Amino acid sequence: MFPTRNSTGDTKEHNIAELEQWIKDNPRHEHLQRKKRELAEAKRLLNDFLRAVFKEYSDGRFSPEPRYTKLEELVNNEMCCGLVNQTKLCPYECGLQRCQGVCQNFPRNPGEDHKVRPREKDAKKNAHWMITWRFHESRYHCKIHGAFLNKTKGKESVCPSCEALPAKQRPTDKPKKTEDPVKKTKPIYDFCTEFEEFINTKWRLHNWQKIGLNGKCKQFRQAEELLQRRKHQNDVFLIRDYTDRVKCAYDRSTQSGEMGGAQKNIGREGF
Repeated sequence: MFPTRNSTGDTKEHNIAELEQWIKDNPRHEHLQRKKRELAEAKRLLNDFLRAVFKEYSDGRFSPEPRYTKLEELVNNEMCCGLVNQTKLCPYECGLQRCQGVCQNFPRNPGEDHKVRPREKDAKKNAHWMITWRFHESRYHCKIHGAFLNKTKGKESVCPSCEALPAKQRPTDKPKKTEDPVKKTKPIYDFCTEFEEFINTKWRLHNWQKIGLNGKCKQFRQAEELLQRRKHQNDVFLIRDYTDRVKCAYDRSTQSGEMGGAQKNIGREGF
């Protein structure tokens, strides 16, 4: 996220340089005043962007490093209710995003409010409108047609290409679920919207738990790692598991007296 935001500033500087060169080469052009206004607006947007992203020194220069280099820093300083006492933790309700609108949304920097793709002829000039990022997406893999993404509700695991084939030509094996690396290119406003949803629905709680476990998120789930810690050598590691709700079948037993208590289905818990 942060390197891409830095490149937004680089693109703005390139546009300013092009405008300045055009004004220098065309001092008597009929569109000279319009180009000067565009230049003034471009400089203002660049200054606003730099103040939002980078630290500003007393002499007016900006630091080479952005204000935030880690997502944790951005969320803790801009998007939560504040840390509790001397800890590194925000309130748990804040981690769950249940603080009733006190927390702020993902901050949009100046120049990151474009929602429409630029026209093809303006794509190079307005490249700072767009952002490209990579992530892992849950998909299914068909034995014949490869990876696919079916957004039809209830048919996520059904290959659309196989549906169009006669029944005899379809593969017998069901598609397998995979996590595939994919690339997206969208206007930066759309990226910020998707990224904000990911932070609020998943990352906030994950980050709270990781800090609470002293950064040992994965190791905490391993018995060997936990039991070797100081003051935990005599602890006992238990694994609790649950089943999905299963239908009761009463075979030669009273419904009220046996397991299930006359319920149509039950859930089970075990250690």
